[in-house]
Amino acid sequence: MALERVEGKRHESAVDFVVKTFRDKLEKKELRPGDRIPNETELSEMLSVSRGSVREAMKVLSALGVIDIQRGNGTFISQPDSFSNMDPLLFSFLLMSPTKKEIQDFRKAVEREILYMAIENATEDDIAALKENIEGFGSLPTGEEGLEEKKLDIDLEFHRLLGRAAHNGFIERVYAFAMNYFSPYLLKTYENQDRVPELTVYSHKMLLEPIEKRDASLVDKIIRESTEIWTNLADLT
Repeated sequence: MALERVEGKRHESAVDFVVKTFRDKLEKKELRPGDRIPNETELSEMLSVSRGSVREAMKVLSALGVIDIQRGNGTFISQPDSFSNMDPLLFSFLLMSPTKKEIQDFRKAVEREILYMAIENATEDDIAALKENIEGFGSLPTGEEGLEEKKLDIDLEFHRLLGRAAHNGFIERVYAFAMNYFSPYLLKTYENQDRVPELTVYSHKMLLEPIEKRDASLVDKIIRESTEIWTNLADLT
């Protein structure tokens, strides 16, 4: 499969570049449903980007339904029945290289609505699952190999649980896509937490607070403070 590097925009991230490369190849029929995708190392060499960027782009493409990751068998372009279910609006957002402000505003808007809905609809089981996730993140050992990837998995699981607590399938899906897109920025926050590793836990506890208290008056303040922590750590200011 030919996936030669093409010139991208100067401000375009490596993750965006990989996602756009797949989009372009699909549009030109150079990639077709069922085609096997090279592994991370091969893609990294083909496209002249880091393996980390390839890994995060694969997560985005998987969340969109563009690729099908089969553990132990490889990664393939999804078949037409699943590929046709891709959300075109969200795919457009992911491909448009949004500005830092657009990224911030999009997450704030979605997360604000998630909290409002969760205040109304979350069950005690939802709240217990979120608390357990926060405790799991806080108890991760330091200095362990692959720690950042483990943090990312637990972090994304927290947001998946938060979206589920809204009990609204549509916005839960939007939120899940959004958080998968934000994966590279979440990884960046861990790199910048060497001196204050508890900030992710603190931010998650803040997001849980209005749900536990069933208090919608807390939402705007918490979204503002949580976003400020995230954007500073992710270098999105």
